[in-house]
Amino acid sequence: MSIDENENLCTRAFHVLEREYQIPTVNLCLLKNIPVGAGLGGGSSDAAYTLRLLNDLFALKLSVDELKPLASQLGSDCAFFIENKPALATGRGDELSVLELDLSSYHLMIVYPDIQVSTAWAFGKWSNDPTSSVMRDKALPDILRLPVEEWKEELKNDFEGIVFREYPPILAIKKQLYEAGALYASLSGSGSALYGIFRDSLPEIRWKDHYKVFKGTLHRD
Repeated sequence: MSIDENENLCTRAFHVLEREYQIPTVNLCLLKNIPVGAGLGGGSSDAAYTLRLLNDLFALKLSVDELKPLASQLGSDCAFFIENKPALATGRGDELSVLELDLSSYHLMIVYPDIQVSTAWAFGKWSNDPTSSVMRDKALPDILRLPVEEWKEELKNDFEGIVFREYPPILAIKKQLYEAGALYASLSGSGSALYGIFRDSLPEIRWKDHYKVFKGTLHRD
């Protein structure tokens, strides 16, 4: 599949470093396993890792703090993937503060229903819907310090109401994850993928044939 060079985040990442450090031309080959329109940060992480790769390849010796503002030129959440650790993002998504969050004893299931949700569409709907924001009694860092078992009642994704109304099958996936024993389940970003966090092991759930399912144990670096 061809794509306009100006829209390709990997190419744009190369040009950011080319302008700043006059690096030579390279050939890039990207094998994408993260679905498009899933809310999993696929494009943003591609851009961030391209910067990291080129930094290593050409021995630019740029620190994490030097790479983050370069990543922010490419997209609001690209800077997050430079360090790729739990962080609280504020501002337009590029103001990051470290979160102490250890989920290494849990198991994760991600379900992609082969529905692409446009991030621009979701943000447009959210900004024009005064009822979309969830009122919270606790600040997000305080909620994340609670046991995962308590997140269900406290940790909410504001995009869920918007996306679930437009795409009922996505809501059905969340219900299935909870029915299968998930301690917590949520839409990822603006969707369409959902994830479930499980305590002991991942259950066998019968999903529709066109759904993509990713399973794994959460690790801590």
